[in-house]
Amino acid sequence: MSNTLTNEEKVAVFRQMANHWHVQLVDLDGSLSDFVGFWTGNLARAVNRLRRREGSVFARRFSAEPVLDVDAAARMLRYL
Repeated sequence: MSNTLTNEEKVAVFRQMANHWHVQLVDLDGSLSDFVGFWTGNLARAVNRLRRREGSVFARRFSAEPVLDVDAAARMLRYL
């Protein structure tokens, strides 16, 4: 499992909302689940340290939708 962004995982768009976030990633090597697990795990540890607590930070696992063409990418960007 990768511990950092590699040349195969790039953040294209990130948007923080009041109670959740959206991110569009480019994943060329099929390691999306590993990367998001690493990312959210580190974020949860930081939040728990800041709040001096333990336990879950995120209510559920992430969801992902493949963006397979330019039109789909444009629709996703409008949504984000």
